[in-house]
Amino acid sequence: MKIKYLIPLLVALALLTPLPLALGQVTPTEIGSFTLPSSVITDTATSNILSAVLVRQGKPLAIAPYFATTNSSTANVILTFDFSADGTNYTTVDTITKTNVLDGTTAVRGYHVISADTIGPARYIRLKTIENAHNATIWITNVVYAWPN
Repeated sequence: MKIKYLIPLLVALALLTPLPLALGQVTPTEIGSFTLPSSVITDTATSNILSAVLVRQGKPLAIAPYFATTNSSTANVILTFDFSADGTNYTTVDTITKTNVLDGTTAVRGYHVISADTIGPARYIRLKTIENAHNATIWITNVVYAWPN
């Protein structure tokens, strides 16, 4: 007779036991690209881009420029970013620069992370300039950004 009551008791206990929450959930990442006025930057020129995106406060930002050159060179390609709290007034000091080194005529995909501490309370980040230190043309295919939601 005791076994007769034991099975419903075990079933009731199993139904009342909380299930573990799902672990290892994936955080989606938002990906975009800075708008470039031209994909060609010639002979030691600095291109004024002025392309801004809304950033996620408290999140790091990954930036991946993709470029190549016409001649064999290991010169630098320097990207400069500045920040804004309102999307109108951007920093003129404390800008962020990220340097990429050309690899001859081989296409280069750079990768840089701007930490959440560096972004701070800013609402916008702007790709201000791309400086070509090489005395030949470089082609910028795109400058991709990504951050976790």
